[in-house]
Amino acid sequence: MIFILCKKYTNNISRQFYYNNLYHNICSKNDSDSLKIIKCFEYVSNKIKPPGHFIKTKGLDPVEILEKGYGSCDQQSNLLITILEKGGFPGKLLFLYDNDSVSLHSICEIKIDNRNIMLDPFYGILFYNKNNMMASFSDISSGNINAPTNSTLPENYLKLFNDKYPKKIFRTNKTKKIHQSLNKIIFNLNIIYNKIRTYFKLLNM
Repeated sequence: MIFILCKKYTNNISRQFYYNNLYHNICSKNDSDSLKIIKCFEYVSNKIKPPGHFIKTKGLDPVEILEKGYGSCDQQSNLLITILEKGGFPGKLLFLYDNDSVSLHSICEIKIDNRNIMLDPFYGILFYNKNNMMASFSDISSGNINAPTNSTLPENYLKLFNDKYPKKIFRTNKTKKIHQSLNKIIFNLNIIYNKIRTYFKLLNM
């Protein structure tokens, strides 16, 4: 039992290192917060494709989604939230419902500068509002948006943001900016660890 718990804990730490390295490989320390979010959004949107009818992705975690290169809308949004968590950006995974209480699609909300913005990596959609700021859920539902980054919207896409049908929060990441500093420490420790491991490998050659 202790062995299983230790292995699970070790695997979790390993995954956190993986996500942290991934975030720092995508983003530069000189990037603005908005650019960091856009870079991570484009990374997930371009790298992960919708699964075909014969590709099973149910139950896969973010690392496995990255390895396979396929993921459903909720898995892609969850992956984006997981990556941005390493930059200190709070996020939520949202299920969008129709009037029959059936979840039709999933997106994520990311908090930046005390605003929640909507990102849809599955369709590669990012809206800007009339003030040329990344749009929030309420911006979209009220029509306060310019043309999306993806010019081809799925049929009836905007109806998913109808305020009459409440969204459901499935997962919330309440990370704070202090986590960004902690994740940088983890990132640098990982670099040191890899250098030490490489050094000892060379000694044994």
